[in-house]
Amino acid sequence: MARAQPHQQVVVSSKEQFDQTVQHYLTLGYGPRQMGADLAILVKAGAQKNLGCGFFFWLIVFFPIAIMMLVSRNRAAVEYTVTIRLEATQGSVLPRPPGPQPEMPRELRMSDDGESWWDGGGWVPVSQATPPMARRSEDGQLWWDGEGWRAVT
Repeated sequence: MARAQPHQQVVVSSKEQFDQTVQHYLTLGYGPRQMGADLAILVKAGAQKNLGCGFFFWLIVFFPIAIMMLVSRNRAAVEYTVTIRLEATQGSVLPRPPGPQPEMPRELRMSDDGESWWDGGGWVPVSQATPPMARRSEDGQLWWDGEGWRAVT
């Protein structure tokens, strides 16, 4: 009889959250099983289950029962799995296609009209995404555009 394997699903709504969540689980010892632009399946092997003293007592006293227990006992390590999925909400910026991408700038560069920010490869409307390099307020609800505070999108 197969044992249920612990599985966790995480759904995020931005590419930045997706990358941060994947990085978090990688630092916890998870390894990639499948990676994509909007889906990551990470796995981590749990501790292998050991046979206790009681098992050996049964082995000696009730040998036939112990043999059946040994055959039915699953000694494989438990595998913990987490699935991280990016679900784009309306108005969110979808991830870029695979391939070489320009590096995200470290400093915020706003358009002259203040309605877009430069991501290293193109202009992104502030109504669609908050610049990841922008300075944030202490509560994380606002970001500084160089002239004033704006609500995080």
